[in-house]
Amino acid sequence: MAAVELVAYRETKAPFPPKLRTAQEIQAEALRRGLVIYPSGGQADGAGDLLMIGPPLTITESEIDALVSILADSIASVTRSAHD
Repeated sequence: MAAVELVAYRETKAPFPPKLRTAQEIQAEALRRGLVIYPSGGQADGAGDLLMIGPPLTITESEIDALVSILADSIASVTRSAHD
């Protein structure tokens, strides 16, 4: 199991506002692209967003590359609209 913690601004590490439901939106986008991930609450004082990834132990290097690509594209798609 691995996790990615999301922040709205790298400089301040401020989380996205809870009303945006950023982790849940990214989960939906990733699922549309064929990747199953799990949203969770962040660790910054109980606020924030985490994405948990639980690939099988038999995952191949090419499957990891695909997972990372889909996850990155999903995060970019959702967070780009959050900053607009």
